Amino acid sequence: RFVINIPKEERSDLIRIFFQIELAYWFYLDFYCAEHPVLKTCGIKDFSGQNILF
Repeated sequence: RFVINIPKEERSDLIRIFFQIELAYWFYLDFYCAEHPVLKTCGIKDFSGQNILF
């Protein structure tokens, strides 16, 4: 939803990619964790590590 929709010309810009990862992180905390208490919260470092690996 976030990283996959980056325009082709911006995909080589690491700052742009990490900005999208940060948006995904806040979306996860604000919507998924708020609605589903069984989901664990984490820091952005752990979140980005999990999402880059999968």
